[in-house]
Amino acid sequence: MAKLFPETQIPKEIKFRGERDVARYLCEQLPSNVRIYHSYPWLHKDDKVLREGEADFIILDPRFGILIVEVKGGDIRYDEKLDRWYRINGTHDPKDPYEQASKSHRYFEKIIGEREFMGIKPLPFLRGRMVVFPDTQYRGSFPKGGCSEITVDARGLDNFEEQVTKIFRAIPGAQKIKDGIGSDNTNRIHKALYPNFKLTPALFRQIEHQEETLVRFTEEQRNLVDTIVAGSNYRARVMGVAGSGKTLLALHLAYQLADKTPDEKVLLVCFNEQLAAWISESLTPEYKPRIVATTYHKLCSDWTKKAPGLQWPKVDENNPEFWSNLAPNLLADAIDLMPSERFAAVVVDEGQDFRSEWWDTLELIGKDPGNNPFLVFYDDNQRIYDVGDSVAWPDLTGPFPLLYNCRNTSCISKYSGDLIGQNIPAKADAPEGDEPEFKQIGNSVDARKEILSKIRDWLNSGKLKPSQIAIVSTTKIENSCMSDVQKIGNTPITKNISAWRHGEGVLLTTVWKFKGLEADAMILCDAQGITNFFTKQHAYVACSRAKHLLTIISKTKDWQ
Repeated sequence: MAKLFPETQIPKEIKFRGERDVARYLCEQLPSNVRIYHSYPWLHKDDKVLREGEADFIILDPRFGILIVEVKGGDIRYDEKLDRWYRINGTHDPKDPYEQASKSHRYFEKIIGEREFMGIKPLPFLRGRMVVFPDTQYRGSFPKGGCSEITVDARGLDNFEEQVTKIFRAIPGAQKIKDGIGSDNTNRIHKALYPNFKLTPALFRQIEHQEETLVRFTEEQRNLVDTIVAGSNYRARVMGVAGSGKTLLALHLAYQLADKTPDEKVLLVCFNEQLAAWISESLTPEYKPRIVATTYHKLCSDWTKKAPGLQWPKVDENNPEFWSNLAPNLLADAIDLMPSERFAAVVVDEGQDFRSEWWDTLELIGKDPGNNPFLVFYDDNQRIYDVGDSVAWPDLTGPFPLLYNCRNTSCISKYSGDLIGQNIPAKADAPEGDEPEFKQIGNSVDARKEILSKIRDWLNSGKLKPSQIAIVSTTKIENSCMSDVQKIGNTPITKNISAWRHGEGVLLTTVWKFKGLEADAMILCDAQGITNFFTKQHAYVACSRAKHLLTIISKTKDWQ
């Protein structure tokens, strides 16, 4: 039985009786590897005019190619004197079915060739058309554009297999296709008819004072994806500067890997809890069951609790020995006990924060350790945690570089790079933007007043939304000058990343928790210059979180 598309549809649900009957006969009579597309609309620009049409059915037969089918059901007649088609007791006259089939034929030949066959000629498959009158039977000579070879009436409905084969074999060039058109050509035709068109949330939201929007994928990013897909079997390290789109690319490739293994799960793991929450919420509904977005230590905890015979102990958050060594050991034990739970692919973001001892467990958690897809995204300049003297990376191709900042305005990109003594170029068409504002304020009371004033200005005259604004502290929240502030006017202040994303308040967080995330407008507060506790790398990480507007509130005159 042939397969009907869209896949959610079955023949008996088709609205019009004639098309419903034809769909049923086609599905029942044609081989199981044949694909039948019902009610396929098309739109084509011709001489600056948009012309539209619809194919009642497209038959994709791997033995030959495509056949456009036009159906005219009911009591339909043709007046040869007036060259007019009409329907008995109909409310409107139908269009010429042979002309409709011919137009659709030309359109699909053109669009399939352009989308998937690079315009090559001749195309490696046959193209034909057929007109079906399921409720009437013909006699006499055919009108212009028609002939018996491409016409099926009520008498031929039980013989579709023979009719389809006869039409294909009558097409010029049919003798050259002896063993079918091949699975690759079949899949390419299907992809042209059902292209991989997806809408995902824009990376950079428009700001009223910054109308020009930064685009998502640069040529550098596209080339990187193509290189990884083509040459590394999805086993690669990607080293990118802050704002180069590492998290976006990690998510994009996780989607690709999930599409390749629809019956298995993909692991997308990072270090930062709030980043994991952001990624998890960003997953589109179709991928939520198939992509597990989590932190490394939550992965350890979840698997240990799930594994038979293992227990996750109560442990102090500030116990480095446990989190560095014992937690990974528990994860390794859990993996041994639950081999069927392993992932088809592993994608790691924030790889610079992972200790060498953790990589083995992430290899083992794959279905085919050492061979399954394994991608790591990282930036050595964002290494603000103690991960040991050196990193023993997994056996991966690369590193592939991402050198251009495509998140920040040019001013913020340069400012962030200068903090670590590096020239980090913004993408070529990035907006210049406003210079970051550095304000020295010696006490917490005045600092808080300045922050509240700035945010009121952004919310009111600037017309920014709470979900675009973040207050990021260089210290713990309880030690911040903003620790006891609950609202700014009528706008709440929230510490919850999900509430912030949904516009329920302005975010208050720390540099460590906000790493990997971003905000259109950001205030970095509680700064006290560069110290042993807050290094240049911390400052670089913090400032590069602001996309368009950055204000720094510091007790010192500058970062030094």
